[in-house]
This record gives sequence, structure tokens and C-alpha cells, in this order.
Amino acid sequence: MNSSAIRTSFNQLLIIYIVLVSLANLETFSKYILHFEIFAIALAVVGVLSLEKRDEIKIPSILMIIPFVIILASRLLPYLNNSVPLGYDPGIYKYIMEGYQQNLPYLPSENIDLWVRKGFEPGLFMITDLLYLIGFDAHAILTWVFIFFELLLGLGIYVAAGRFFGKNVGILSLLIYSISIAQFKVFWYMYYKNVVALFLMLIALYLFRSRKYLPFILTSAFVGAVHRPTFLIFGLIYMAYIITYRKDLIKNVLAGMAVLAIALTFYLSNLKEAILYNIDPIITANIGSGTFISLFTYQFSSLPYLPFALLGFLFLARNKDLNLFFLWFLVGGIIVYFKLIFFDRFIIHLDIAMIILASVGLHELMKFKNRIITALLFILLLSSMLVMYQNINDAKPLVNENELNIIKKMNSLESNAYIMSTSSYYSPWILGYSGRKTVAPGLFDYDKWNFEEWETFRTTVEKEKAVEMLAVYEKPLYIYLGEKKRKNETKFENECFDKIFQENEIKIFKVLC
Repeated sequence: MNSSAIRTSFNQLLIIYIVLVSLANLETFSKYILHFEIFAIALAVVGVLSLEKRDEIKIPSILMIIPFVIILASRLLPYLNNSVPLGYDPGIYKYIMEGYQQNLPYLPSENIDLWVRKGFEPGLFMITDLLYLIGFDAHAILTWVFIFFELLLGLGIYVAAGRFFGKNVGILSLLIYSISIAQFKVFWYMYYKNVVALFLMLIALYLFRSRKYLPFILTSAFVGAVHRPTFLIFGLIYMAYIITYRKDLIKNVLAGMAVLAIALTFYLSNLKEAILYNIDPIITANIGSGTFISLFTYQFSSLPYLPFALLGFLFLARNKDLNLFFLWFLVGGIIVYFKLIFFDRFIIHLDIAMIILASVGLHELMKFKNRIITALLFILLLSSMLVMYQNINDAKPLVNENELNIIKKMNSLESNAYIMSTSSYYSPWILGYSGRKTVAPGLFDYDKWNFEEWETFRTTVEKEKAVEMLAVYEKPLYIYLGEKKRKNETKFENECFDKIFQENEIKIFKVLC
């Protein structure tokens, strides 16, 4: 089959794919009834066979405004009539930020909770300390500053993709990032460390490509200070690059060693808790997927750019351009597909690589200057923006303003009080906004029950059993029951529990026995 016939076949397949995905985005039919992933693979294979050298095109720089407007609007709209931070973690971030601020001008070490030392890197909170010193409070950092970092991540994608593949690919990458459902979910979940670390990682790759070794080393090391999983991805990509490209081998190895050494200095005060406690679970246990959308969900949310990412990957492979983004896609794909450690969380990293490789593939297609394909791609963009709008409408905080205000009022309880949340749904909010020690299922430092004991306490209707189990906890102890996640409250309706507050379904009990 000659190249003209392959090209014609590819155009026909691409038209069918774009029409089907656009119709699915418009909910004309369920996208789950078709194997789009097989279609995308076939499209990429035929596409790479049809590609040939063509004259360069020029995408006007002014078009960069469009994706930045989309990013800004999509992140601001959930706060239009709402002041409560999105996601599950705002209370946790607020609690840790305030703990760091109380230790200024020093970094906390032994005088901060063990679970913080084990699970939370210091880098982000060094940044929030600086923001606090120049006048930003916790609420502003959790909302408006986080939106600013979302814009910075978009800028990082543009800069890094542009440095590796040219300005056109940078603009296309920024555009795809602006409509990525996965990246909007990162915003909604408030994966603050991921966003900051990914921005730093992209800048580090830009600096490496520019052969600016000292700023590359410092920026890369700070990735390790902000988010260890992102630093792991960075390390795997960097090692794969060193193995693949032997040029400047000694210099690159020494730079990598310097990055690791500097990154470790951020953990010297709590090396045992931050590093050593986390090695054994990784080696000896199936850690699980992590909290994010599943690969199945991601596969369908990324349909607008999936075939172009595969096309970009095959195009780079055909040209033997095994650069850092090619390796990023490969490493991320292996971790996610084979369900290695925290594989769902690494979808976030895989998506960034997919966005950039999709832009490479899309850029090659645009060189053919086919008006029909261009028009259909524009329709695909519009339908993807509609899906984004639907996700924005669904982006609500996990607690409403009234319930958060009730949690804040618990700050008036005894200064040595403990507040128990029987559901992890409310635990971070109580931790961050009540100003009191929080007892929660499987979280923080004051939990004394295992999973089975928590289930027993939640499901029992016997007052005697509840009182017996609560005896292991220090007093004064309060139990918070929110509007959601409720089970068997009858055990609290007796003389051992004083209902000190009730508003609609929200109740607060003081344990007396």
C-alpha cells in the first residue's frame, strides 16, 4: 500500500474517531459501549505510517491566551458562590501550614506530629511559610494561591514542551492541559504537592535541556523536598535517560548524585520517619492504587487526545528521539498499566507526558493543512470544553459553609479536648478547623483502634459496648456526627453522652462515662 492510500485511510479513520468522541462527549451515546482504546491504537499506528516530512507551520503566539483563560475560568468558577476550599485535604494542609508557621523562623522537627514527619515533605510548607510572611493567610493559600500554581503548571508545560519540541508544540500542550479532565480532578482533589512538584520538574527538564546544570540540580533537588512520588518518577526518567544516552555520561551521573544528596538534606532532621519508615512498605507490601480516578476512568476521560499521544510516542520512536518526555510516557505507562505502587496517583504524571506527546502528534498532523481535519479537531475541542464545563458544575466542596462554621466553633471547647470523627470524610476538616486534637479512623497520632474496632464502634447499637471501647481514649472527648456518613446513632442517646449541639442532622456529643 502506497503512502497516499495509507494517508487516505488514516484521514477516514480520524474523521470517524473524532465524530464518535465528539458525539460521546455530547452524551449522544455512552462512550463505554465502544473500545475506543483499540481504535486509538489503530489510529496511531496507521497515522505514523502516513507521516512524512512537511513544511513547518506557525501557530500565532496570541493563541496562548485562550488556554490560560480556560484554566483560570475553570479554577475560579467553583469559587463563584463558595468560599470553602475544594477537595479532601484542605484541613490537613491548613493544620500543617499553621504548625510550620508556629515554628518560624525555624523548621519544625521533633515538635510536629509523627504522621506529618512521616507523610509530608517540608518543601511545600517552606513555600507557604514565605507566603505567610508576606501576608497570605491559610485560606488564601488554599484557594487563590493554589489557582496561581495551576497557572504556573500550565506555564511549565508550555516552556518545557517548547524547549524540547518547539513553540508550536508548547502552545498545543498548554491548550490540551487546559481541557484535561484528569488535571482538573487534580485541582478538585487539591493535590497541592503534585501541582507544585510537577511545575518544578518541568522547569528542571527545561534547564537540563538547556544544559544549565547548577539551576537544574537545585530545582530537581527541591522536587524531592516537595513531593517524593514525583521525585521518584523524575529519578526513574533520569536514570533511563542516562542509560539510553551515553553522551556526557559522567557529568550526568554526577549531576544526578548531587540532586539526590541535596534532596536528602531536606530530611536530615527526620530521616528515619520520612524515608526509612516508607521503604519497608514499598518493598514488602502491595501499597495499593492511591486515591485518584482509576485507569478505566482516565482512559475514557483522555479520549480527545489519546490517539495523538500514541501517535506522538510512535513518531518519536520511529525517529529514535528517546528524549525525557518519551521516557516519562514510557515509565509512567508501565507503572500505571502494570499497577505498580500508587498506580492511580501516577496517572497524574502520565497525563502530563500524554499531553505533551499528544501535542507532538497533533503538530505533525497539522502540517498536512487538511481543512476538514482541522475543522473536526476544532469540534473535538469544543465538545471537550463542554465535558470540562460539566465537571466544573459538579465541583463542589465536601462540606458546606454552614457545616464548616460549626466545626470552627468547636475551637471554644476545652483547650485539651479531643474530638472524634467516626468517619474519615470529616477528619481532615476537624483537624484543620476545630483547633483541637483529632481522633480519626486510621489517621493522625491519636487513633487507638484498628479497622475492625472502628467498624465495631460504628455499627454497634449497644451503649455499654460503645462506652467500654471509648475508655481507651483520654478525656475530655467529644464525638462529631456530620450531615453525611452516619451510622447507628442510638448508642449515643443515653446518660453517658451529653448532646451539646444539634442543628438539623449535625450533632456533637460529649462523652461523660
